[in-house]
Amino acid sequence: MIIRSFKNSDLDKIMEFNYESNKISFPNYEFDGSFFKKNILSAETGSVLVAEEDGKIAGYIYVKIKKLSSGVVGIIQHVFVDPKFRGNGLATRLIKKGFKYFRSKNVKRIRSTVTLANETSLKMIRKLGFEEKRIVMEKMLD
Repeated sequence: MIIRSFKNSDLDKIMEFNYESNKISFPNYEFDGSFFKKNILSAETGSVLVAEEDGKIAGYIYVKIKKLSSGVVGIIQHVFVDPKFRGNGLATRLIKKGFKYFRSKNVKRIRSTVTLANETSLKMIRKLGFEEKRIVMEKMLD
């Protein structure tokens, strides 16, 4: 398994993964991938890394850097591993590559947003040292 930089030829598979992830995390929402696609292609303040095995994309991580009123923060925007490749620590490897990217940019604080329904990701992200700092609440209006 290699982890490499994103290539434009990866886009269709990354979009497919993103769609699948959103379908699970946000089952009652209509997914419009155009915003995600635009961000992936312009990743000027971030990086997309792809895990590949035997020419097949096994997963990816999309990280970016934001300047907030509280300072600079690294954002783990999205991590996804194809179900066929899960259970072998690939998501952890991808996240650690994200840490390396942030260190190279001198970013000290990192955030990750995980839906409450994604218990596997919550467990993993906590194991990597993340702590809950805020809760985001949502309400749908009629």
